[in-house]
Amino acid sequence: MKVTKLIPQGICKGVARAITIVNKELTNKNIIKPIYMIGNLVHNKNIMQGFIDKGIILINENDKKNALLKINKGTVIFTAHGVSKELINIAREKKLNIIDTTCTDVTKIHSLISSYIKENYSVIFLGVKNHPESNAIVNDFPVYFITEDSILEDLPKLTGNIILTNQSTMSYIKVKEIYYDLLKYYPNLILSEEVCPATRLRQEALINSNENADLIIVVGDKMSNNTKMLKAIGKTHNKKKTILLETVEDLNKYDLSEFQNCIITSGASTPFAVVQEIINALKTYDKNTKYISKLNTKDYLKLKG
Repeated sequence: MKVTKLIPQGICKGVARAITIVNKELTNKNIIKPIYMIGNLVHNKNIMQGFIDKGIILINENDKKNALLKINKGTVIFTAHGVSKELINIAREKKLNIIDTTCTDVTKIHSLISSYIKENYSVIFLGVKNHPESNAIVNDFPVYFITEDSILEDLPKLTGNIILTNQSTMSYIKVKEIYYDLLKYYPNLILSEEVCPATRLRQEALINSNENADLIIVVGDKMSNNTKMLKAIGKTHNKKKTILLETVEDLNKYDLSEFQNCIITSGASTPFAVVQEIINALKTYDKNTKYISKLNTKDYLKLKG
């Protein structure tokens, strides 16, 4: 099978930064234990398993406030997706050691929303329901939250200055589509599209990719929203057979023998070592082969390779 690897690949700067921060803290002999991670640092279960193997206790409850209230000592790690001021304040009041790995692109969105609210704008925020990035923003700011499936005509009749912005891992195409739909209800609406560069570049590369391909493979975790956006773009925009693989072992679920020309892309929290292992398998693909990953959890915490 011919394989075309789209660029960029590998983990984005926000994921790399989060992993670096936590790894550095874990080398500190004086770090206060136990060490808790409030939610998944990034949306990749193998990266998370790597940290669990290092002794971090993953708290993966939907009610993060309730989970945090049960912790009375130690260190808490807040994820790259951002954290609400409420949770930060609870951790401070309980005198817990705080490690905040919020991505700078997410911090930028928080600052943008705050500044517009101070200028008396009504802010419409497009995100994914129950996603940690959206949850933190909805908790901290009086935004009008919508999803891709929201019935826009049910939004309140807003007047004055209005702005639409978005979760950093959305499809930039979908953001613009919803913006133009919203203009029917709010003619004075302005758009501040905040899809992060790592997400946008991957989407653009896929949209502009080789139309001769008969298969698109997206490598990434099913929890990852930017990965899911790539799969959706492959299906709806490129109109190609598109599958999502988390590891090379997922190849065992498919018979790909009919495909000749494959495009491969990956989510922003997918280590390149995972992508390369899949590429190597695809080049000599045989439906009768049982594929087994040779990677271990330590490989997922490497920033290169």
